[in-house]
Amino acid sequence: MPETGEESEMINGDHPPTSDTDTFSPTADTFQNESPVGMTLERIIDLTGEFCHLNELVVSVIDSRGGYTTPGAYLETVQPLLDRLELEIRLRYRSGMNTHEIKQIVSEWIDRECGHPRI
Repeated sequence: MPETGEESEMINGDHPPTSDTDTFSPTADTFQNESPVGMTLERIIDLTGEFCHLNELVVSVIDSRGGYTTPGAYLETVQPLLDRLELEIRLRYRSGMNTHEIKQIVSEWIDRECGHPRI
């Protein structure tokens, strides 16, 4: 099938996973078939198994700001955090990365933010 538009930005699915530690898909590494450009941040977090780790950061940031009282206050606190994570992934992602490598990007960023939340 010819690649067009958004599909041309996705990774060619012909490459096998490059790490034995990739356990997120029994048959193939998702990031070998689909790049983060074609995915939502939610999907990336789900595929990398980093939801609980990210949630720890979100709770820490909310607690450090005294909690929140409305959904709007929650979004004002959390959205900039998620935007920065998305930017980090976009900046560090390289074609051909596997799930383990994407997980490493996400995990390292969360660890850095846990030490120095900027919100």
